[in-house]
Amino acid sequence: MANEPNAVTPNENPSKTAPVSNGNGFNARRKRQLRIGLIVGTLVFALVFGGWRIYSAGHVGTDDAQVAGHIIVISPKATGFIKNVYVLDNQEVQSGQLLAEIDDRDYQVRLAQAEADLAVARATARASSTQVSVTSQTTTSLVDQAKAGVTSARAGVETAEKDLEQTRAMLRGAESGVVAAKSNLKKTEDDVTRYRKLAAKEEIPRQTLESAENGAVTAQASVTSAVQNEQAARAKVAWAEARVTQAKAQLNDSQARLIGAETAPAQVSISQSQASNADAKVKRAEADLEARRLELSYTKIYAPLHGIVSKKSVEIGQNVAIGQPLMALVSLDDVWVLANFKETQLKNVQAGQSADVDVDTYSGKVFHGKVDSIAAGTGAVFSLLPPENATGNYVKVVQRIPVKIILTGQKPGEVLRPGMNVVVTIHTR
Repeated sequence: MANEPNAVTPNENPSKTAPVSNGNGFNARRKRQLRIGLIVGTLVFALVFGGWRIYSAGHVGTDDAQVAGHIIVISPKATGFIKNVYVLDNQEVQSGQLLAEIDDRDYQVRLAQAEADLAVARATARASSTQVSVTSQTTTSLVDQAKAGVTSARAGVETAEKDLEQTRAMLRGAESGVVAAKSNLKKTEDDVTRYRKLAAKEEIPRQTLESAENGAVTAQASVTSAVQNEQAARAKVAWAEARVTQAKAQLNDSQARLIGAETAPAQVSISQSQASNADAKVKRAEADLEARRLELSYTKIYAPLHGIVSKKSVEIGQNVAIGQPLMALVSLDDVWVLANFKETQLKNVQAGQSADVDVDTYSGKVFHGKVDSIAAGTGAVFSLLPPENATGNYVKVVQRIPVKIILTGQKPGEVLRPGMNVVVTIHTR
């Protein structure tokens, strides 16, 4: 074993045959790599941060934005029972398409009566015109007939004045009804406000709040009905006043006839006055006939524009009133975007600037548009309960201002519906 070339004697040092590095070279390389990495990272961060600052300086964006459009509430201009409904919810309709129809039998009767009144007025006018020529040749009239006419006209005036007093009494009652209905509405609205606070604290059941809200809706309908009753009463008063005026005019005419009977030379001018009065009655009857035709036309409800039917609440057999909402018509042909930007973002925003719109429904698809206008006030000042900063404790909150954006270059098939959420970016440079 002692003669083997690789043998190691006990006195020899093994470390001399296997030297070990002290690690100084490895640490130096490590430090150089760290310095290079730090420099590169700093440059990358500076480039990214600088690019972000440059981009942010020329762009403002918000995700508090929605698609908006024309939403038209369809309501009747006539009262009655619904005879037919020709559309369904979410159905597309064209402008001028028949949506619903009210039973028109009552309106047909009123139209026939107006046509008959016009025929009578025209016949009277023709007779009055003939009377002028007859009177010019024959100026002798019977005094007794003239006196009877005066008596009848006076009775007509008295009757008309009694009717006028009755209609005025009805108007006073209708006005009292409006006051009572508005008072009830104020009470129900106050109840709703109080119940909402209690419901928020869970001090009352939700059903009580819903009942109060339903009561407020019913009270609002009562106010509308009372106002309509008041308007109808006013119309009756106006009609009664017109009848009094007409009756007095007839009295004056009868008195003029009596004077004409006693003063024959004035008969020609009296006949001419009668003819003018008859012509005026013809015009009045024609106006009344046109009003009845309009009322009849209101029994058919047409679509004012092309759109989609929504929130349809009308059914066959339902009794509807003037102004009652029957359905909504949403136009998809003319939509825009309302983006609510923070007030701190609007320093450089102006009308005409380009904008990109990312619609949640079409993820990845960017629509293009331009700024149309900026609202005159923040959304808070137009809310139902605007803030009162002069009362209580004040906390400054950044407000949002709506910006209207018009879409450009929208392609067929890219349907945007009001209420869709979008993300808007405006290029301010």
